[in-house]
Amino acid sequence: MTVAELRQYQTEEALRFLTDFCEQSSDDPDVRLQQGIAYVHTGRVYQVLAERDKAQQAFRQAIAVFGRLVKDFPEDLKYPRELGWALYLLAADLYAAGRLQDANECYVQSIGVWREALRKHPEDVDSLIQLASFLCHGFDPNLCDPRGAVELARKAVALAPHLPKAWLALGIASYRSGEWCAAEAALQEALRGKSGDWTKAQIACFQAMAQWQCGKQVEARESYQQAVQLMERNFDARDMALRAEVAALLGIKVGPAPDKEGAPPKE
Repeated sequence: MTVAELRQYQTEEALRFLTDFCEQSSDDPDVRLQQGIAYVHTGRVYQVLAERDKAQQAFRQAIAVFGRLVKDFPEDLKYPRELGWALYLLAADLYAAGRLQDANECYVQSIGVWREALRKHPEDVDSLIQLASFLCHGFDPNLCDPRGAVELARKAVALAPHLPKAWLALGIASYRSGEWCAAEAALQEALRGKSGDWTKAQIACFQAMAQWQCGKQVEARESYQQAVQLMERNFDARDMALRAEVAALLGIKVGPAPDKEGAPPKE
């Protein structure tokens, strides 16, 4: 069996397991939550297989599950978090398919879910971080709000200064707002805490761009190489669209840029 055949077999086995789990019927909210998550994973698998219609269908099924949970348990934060993510993942896939209007509609719905969560829980750090991040990751620049993201990220940092993801959110928002030095300082703080490879790669990428904009070309290239090493070592740390953006800014030649990817995986 070749490596390609093995990967195909593993993918098919994963789909069979996820499909069986999704089809279970239960009124237990924990089971329903896991079913929604399974639909999201199913969509991700279909993305790998380049079966976009099936991926979008799976994401829509996840959205339906999470939406019912939000309606049934409006005060439980974990349900809107999952709903917001699923909506964004669908938006990203629609964007990659060239359906900008549909992508923007899903994106706006996702932002609305996060804003409603913060209305009910204004000091929830995770919601502050995610909304700040998504306000910098819109598909239409007119829908982005990096200045608003800066304020949300600052609040997250004030509430949880020990969290690298809070500083990362501030660094990204500051960079997208054109505040290069403020971005570099925030990203330097993000490096002080423990985090997974995805967060480290994001920090390195935005740090490289902020350093370059501040005239620190040598440091910028070093940060870029750190990001590349992380992405090549760990598949889950890969963000090829961001990597391409950094390379373009630094004048580094790489392969053609891929379709815009969705939001980062949760750690």
